[in-house]
Amino acid sequence: MGISLGRARRAKSELYDIASDLRDFKSQIDNVKRELRGQWKADEMHIIEDKFEGLSRYISHVEDDLCDIGRDIYKVAKEIKKEEEERERRRRARAAAK
Repeated sequence: MGISLGRARRAKSELYDIASDLRDFKSQIDNVKRELRGQWKADEMHIIEDKFEGLSRYISHVEDDLCDIGRDIYKVAKEIKKEEEERERRRRARAAAK
C-alpha cells in the first residue's frame, strides 16, 4: 500500500484551516487591544500593548509554520508517490523481461 495523496491533501487542508482560525483569533486580539487603548488610559497600557503585540507576532509565526508544514506534507507525499510509481514501473519492466 502506497502513500495516499488524498490523505496528504486533507492534512494540508486541516492545517490551513487551523491557520485560518488563528488569523481570526489574532484579529479578535487586535480588536480587544484597540478597545482597551480607547477605554483605558492607565500608564501601564504600553506594557499591555507590548504583550498583545508579542502574542500577535507569536500567533503569526505559528500560522506561517502551519501553512509551511501543510505545503511540505503535500510536497513530500507527491515526491514519495512519484518514487513509488517509478519503482512499480521498474518492477513491471523486470517482470516483463523474464
